[in-house]
Amino acid sequence: MNLPDRKREKVLELTQMITRAINRYDITEKDKVASRIIDHFAAMTSPEVRITFDLVSIRQGGVAVGKSTKPGDIRLNWKFLLEASESILLIAGTSASPWFICLAALVIWNDVWAKMSIEISERHAMVIWTMWIHADQDNYIQQEKILSLVNNRLERYSRPQLDQEHLAHTLRELEELECIEEAEGNRWWLREWIRVEYE
Repeated sequence: MNLPDRKREKVLELTQMITRAINRYDITEKDKVASRIIDHFAAMTSPEVRITFDLVSIRQGGVAVGKSTKPGDIRLNWKFLLEASESILLIAGTSASPWFICLAALVIWNDVWAKMSIEISERHAMVIWTMWIHADQDNYIQQEKILSLVNNRLERYSRPQLDQEHLAHTLRELEELECIEEAEGNRWWLREWIRVEYE
């Protein structure tokens, strides 16, 4: 397989994954929205073929040519995605719930990075979205603020509120996904990006 084709294949795979994740939302142009999410969340490089020349034996006077493949990289970046959220929402339409962007990103994050058996839900998306909106410049947010901030967002979109127990469970799952880390001072740190290899 041509290696740039492998990158296109991977982009298509991730785009289809996002399209499935956002399918239940009232979004116009789902494929275009999925492509925009990939464009702003996942930076990718193609795998590369490396050719090496090794001396086999002086007596035989030959060299061996070997091939190996350097894996491609996928770099997922929350900040880039959230900076582009307004332009993505313009394509999605006015009736779209804004956290669907985070829902799609969490599905990709789990697939290429964490590989956990956690069923990603709107609840996860709403919590991570709210945390990112209200995090400080170093990507920290105080624990005691999260519940009221999330519930204010949920109320604004006529969604059921979270109680402390459901929030704690959601935060633990986001921690298992390595999206967030518990920090000193009763705070959470939001991981801005990850890089993984693919072949």
